[in-house]
Amino acid sequence: MAKLIKSIALATTLSVGLSGCFTADPNSDDEKLVMGTMLGAVLGGVLGYQTGGSYPLIMASLGFMAGGAGGYMVAEELTKYDRVAMKDIAYKSLTKAEIGETMTWANNQSGNGGSITPVRSYTDGNGRLCREFEISLKVTQNTKQGKDIACQTARGDWVII
Repeated sequence: MAKLIKSIALATTLSVGLSGCFTADPNSDDEKLVMGTMLGAVLGGVLGYQTGGSYPLIMASLGFMAGGAGGYMVAEELTKYDRVAMKDIAYKSLTKAEIGETMTWANNQSGNGGSITPVRSYTDGNGRLCREFEISLKVTQNTKQGKDIACQTARGDWVII
């Protein structure tokens, strides 16, 4: 439990330190790179800290740097079309797809693409519709896969929990 609290504290510290890097236009290419770098750095730092054994701070620093570089590279490769198509298919999949139904997007010009498959639906303690989903993202011939949960807000938006 203490390690989890330290990890959360580290992630908060890293994200607050990087938050001054945001630009005025949330749709700009610079903003996209800042977000990718920041998210990669935070995730890398937390992972490094949690797996750092006897040297958690050193591993957190290395994870922070490696994650930031990786996040920058992935964000740099996603075009505006990629981001719009990914958001669009995510909304459609979470809102309309049946459990097990895979919805995909692809950009033939960049070669990037992905898919989202809802795997479970339920109502949470706040009465919101939530969906567990699997996601696959292919960027410059590298495919990453993951699983997450999103819940629908009263306005109809989906929020990752």
